[in-house]
Amino acid sequence: MLTFCYRAGRPAAVGQEEEEVCYRLNCVKASQLVASLRGSAAEVLQGIPSDKLTDLITIENALEARFGDSHLTQFYRTELKTRRQKPGESLQVLAADVERLMSLAYAECPQDVRDSLAAQYFVDAIRDEDTQHATRLMDAKDLKSALAYSMKYEAAKTVSKTSRNVRSIEVEVGTGREKDEKFDCLLKTLEKLLNSHVAGKKNTPRRNPNVTCWKCNKKGHLQRECQTISPNREKLMYGRPTGRRLPFLNKAPEEGLKVSALCGGRNGLYLEGSICGIPCLMLVDTGANVTLVRTDLAQKMKENFIYTAPNISLKTATGEKAEIRGKLDATIECGCRKFQHKIYIADITDPCILGLDFLQKFNFTVDLEKNEIRTGGEEIPLFSASAEHSKLCSVLAKEKTIIPARSECLIQGVPEVSGKFRYAVTDFPSQVSQKGVLVAATLVDLKREAIPVRVLNLDNKPKTVDKGAVIATCEPVVDIVARPQEFSESLRLPSILENLEGLNEEQRTAVKELLQEFQNLFSTSDSDVGRCNMTQHRINTGNHPPIKQYPRRLPLAKKEEAERLVKEMVDNGIIEESSGPWASPIVLVKKKDGSTRFCVDYRKLNEITIKDSYPLPRIDDTLDALNGSQWFSTLDLKSGYWQVEIQPEDKEKTAFTTGQGLWQFKVMPFGLCNAPAIFERLMETVLRGLTSEACLVYLDDIIIVGRTFQEHLNNIRKVFQRLQKSNLKLSPKKCRFFRKEVSYFGHIISADGVRTDPEKTKAVVDWPRPETVHDLRSFLGLCTYYRRFALITSPVLTYPRTDKEFILDTDASNEGIGAVLSQKIGNEECVIGYFSKSLGKPERNYCVTRKELLAIVKSIEHFHHYLYGRKFLLRTDHASLRWLLNFREPEGQIARWIQRL
Repeated sequence: MLTFCYRAGRPAAVGQEEEEVCYRLNCVKASQLVASLRGSAAEVLQGIPSDKLTDLITIENALEARFGDSHLTQFYRTELKTRRQKPGESLQVLAADVERLMSLAYAECPQDVRDSLAAQYFVDAIRDEDTQHATRLMDAKDLKSALAYSMKYEAAKTVSKTSRNVRSIEVEVGTGREKDEKFDCLLKTLEKLLNSHVAGKKNTPRRNPNVTCWKCNKKGHLQRECQTISPNREKLMYGRPTGRRLPFLNKAPEEGLKVSALCGGRNGLYLEGSICGIPCLMLVDTGANVTLVRTDLAQKMKENFIYTAPNISLKTATGEKAEIRGKLDATIECGCRKFQHKIYIADITDPCILGLDFLQKFNFTVDLEKNEIRTGGEEIPLFSASAEHSKLCSVLAKEKTIIPARSECLIQGVPEVSGKFRYAVTDFPSQVSQKGVLVAATLVDLKREAIPVRVLNLDNKPKTVDKGAVIATCEPVVDIVARPQEFSESLRLPSILENLEGLNEEQRTAVKELLQEFQNLFSTSDSDVGRCNMTQHRINTGNHPPIKQYPRRLPLAKKEEAERLVKEMVDNGIIEESSGPWASPIVLVKKKDGSTRFCVDYRKLNEITIKDSYPLPRIDDTLDALNGSQWFSTLDLKSGYWQVEIQPEDKEKTAFTTGQGLWQFKVMPFGLCNAPAIFERLMETVLRGLTSEACLVYLDDIIIVGRTFQEHLNNIRKVFQRLQKSNLKLSPKKCRFFRKEVSYFGHIISADGVRTDPEKTKAVVDWPRPETVHDLRSFLGLCTYYRRFALITSPVLTYPRTDKEFILDTDASNEGIGAVLSQKIGNEECVIGYFSKSLGKPERNYCVTRKELLAIVKSIEHFHHYLYGRKFLLRTDHASLRWLLNFREPEGQIARWIQRL
C-alpha cells in the first residue's frame, strides 16, 4: 500500500491528480484481493458491506481481525503446553519448534523469562523419560543449554548401548575352531588343578568321615571341597546352544543394585554427616550393596555428576523398584573423617543410604549393642528414626484426594508426630514419585492442624491419594534468615490487616501468627471465592410451569458493560450457559463508587417460590448480647451468596438473558426471596455453639467479641476453624481485627456501649426531600428506628446487665409521652434505651392523671423485652398515681390499663 506525502507549495491540481491515481490503484488491488480469496478467507468478505469491497484498507483490517496473531496468544500457549516430541523427531527440530511457539505465545515477556519458560517446555516435551529426567536434573537456564544437555545425554546413552552390544558380539561371534580348542584346553587345565587340589585335601589327616557337605548333602567332604557343579555354573559353562560362550566378566556391575528399602522407617539406624559439605542424615543399611543419595539433594552437587546407563534399576528386599538417575563422585564426611566415594542418585525417602560398598571399602564396623559405628579408631553414634532426636517427620494425607491428569492441586496433610519442630521443609517420598506424582518443597509449620502440600500429577491419568498415605517428609530448617513474624509478606493480605494499633509487640506477634496460620481463609482476588460444602440452595416452585420473560432493552452505553460483567462471571465460575425453559431479565444498577452492579429481576420467580420462614436475628437483640466485651473484630465474607451452590436441578430457574445468549447461575444469586433465610441458617449452623458466646452473626457479617485479649484471640481462632472447615472465604478489605471500637450495622460498638454511627446520622441530615409516597415511607422508617437515639447530644447507650435492677422513668406532657430505661452500675445510672410517642388528638383531651398512666402503660409495653418477669423500679413525678394502688373498683379504660400492668 502506498502512502503519499503532499509537500507544501505543490499545485492543488497536481495533488488531486495523484490522489485519484492512488485511489484507482487501491481499488484495483482490492478487486484482485477479493477475487483471490478462497475458503474461510472468502467468508470474511460476507461481513463487509458491498460498497466497501473496493476499499483495500477495510479488507485488510477485516482479515487482520480474523486471522491476525494478536488474539491467538492463548491458542499458542495451549499448543506449547501440549507439545510433545514426535516419533523420529530430533531434539534440534523439537527445540526449534518450541522457540517458534514461545515467540508467538510470549512475545511481550522479558527475554530472561522467555528463556526460562522455553527450557521448561522443551524438557517437558522430550519423549524419552530418561533423557527428560537427566536434562531436568541439570536445571538449564535457557533453551540452548537444555538442548546441549539433552544431546550430550543421548550421545552418552547411544555410546553405552553400542559398547555393550560390541562386547556381546565379540564373545558370541568367536565360534571358530581356534576358540573351541583354546576353550577345551582351558577347561582341561582347570579340571586338573581342581582334581589335584581335592586330592591334596583328601590326604590331609584328621578328617571326620561323618562330615556333611552343605552343598550336595553328601558325607565325607566339606562344601569348599565339593566337586558338584551348581546349576547356574553348569548352565553358564556347558549350556551353550551353538558355540561356546564365555560368561560376561566385564558386564556392568550396576545391573544388580540392591537395597533393603527405599525408606528407613522407624527401626532404621542413622548417623549425622554431610555430602559435599551439605549436612544430612545417613541411613546405615547393611542390606544395600550400593550407596545412594536422594535426587533433590544431588541437584545441589550437579558439578560432580557422572551419568550411567539409563536402564539401571534399584530393587528392594520386598521387590519394590526405583530408577537410578545417575552417579555422583562425592565427598562423604562421617565424624571427623572425609571419604571420597562414588554414590548413585535415586528417588528415595532418606537423604542418603550408606551401603556395604562404602562400609567395606573404608573398614566400618557396626556395633548394634552400643548403637555406634567405628572407623579408624573413631566412634560415631547411631540413633533410631523413632528416637526423640530424629529429624524426619512424615506428612499424611488428611482426606482421600483425586488429582486430575497433568494437574496441580493442594492436599491437606497432617504431621505424623505433632509439635516435633516448628518450621520444616516438605519433600516427596519415593513411593509418591514412583507413581508419577511430585510434591513441591515448601516451608511449613508443624504446629498447624493441617499442612498444605502442593502436589503435581505428571501422568495422563488421574491419581488417587488415599487417606493416611505418606505424601511428604519433613526435616527441620537449618538456617532461618528471617524471624517467623517477618514471613507476613507471603500472606498477600491487604495492609489493613497489619493495622494493629493499640497492641504491644507480644500481642502483635500473636495476631500475625494467627493470620499466617489461616492465610488461606482470605480471598486474594475477585475470582477466589469459596464454595461451601454444607448446603445447597433449593428453589421450590412446586408444579408451576416455567416462567420465561423477554430481555429488556439496554442503553447502548450499558451493553458493553453487561457483556463484560457476564464474561467476568463466566471466567470466575459463577455462571454457565443454560438451555432450560426459564428466563428472567437483567437490571444494571449504579453503585456508590460509580461501578455497575449486575442484578437479575427475579420478582416473577419469587412470586411462585414457596417461602422459607427461617427468621433473621433482631438487631437490637444482637446489640444487647455484646455486654461485657472489651475487644471486637468484624468479619465479612467474600461475595457471601456466591459461596453457596445451587442444587443442580434448580440451576435452570436462575437463568437470565442479556439478548446475547441464555445463562444460569451455578451459585446462589442476589435477589432470590429465600436467599437471606438459607444463608442465615447456613451461618448459624457453621457457628453453632459459638454464637452469643464468642461471636454474633447476621447474614455474612460476623462480629467476634472477647473480655480479654487472649479470650478474643481464642474466639477468633475458633471462628476461623469453623469457616475453614466449611470452605468459606473472607474478604480481607472488609475485615477489622482487635479493635476497641468497631462499626456494626450502623452503630458504633465499644466497651462503653452503643452509639449512633456519625455516617448514618449524616445520611439522615442529608436525606433528600421525599417526592413520592415510597420515599416518604423510607424516611419515616429511618427516623422511627433512630428515635431511640433522638436527643440533643449523641449519647452512649449501655449494654443491659441481667444482674442489675432496671429503673423506668416516665413522664407526660400535652404533646407526648416519654420514658428512660436505665440501670445503676457503680455510682452512676447508665441509660439502656429511650422511648417517646406523640399523643393523638383524643389522647390530648385526657386529664393529667390519665396521661401519666398512659405513659407508664406504653413505656412498659415498649420495654417489655427487658422488664417481663423481673422486678423493677418505676419512677414518675405525678404523686396522684398512688391512688391506683388503692383503687377498689376500677372501670372502663382505667380497669383495662391496670389489668394490662
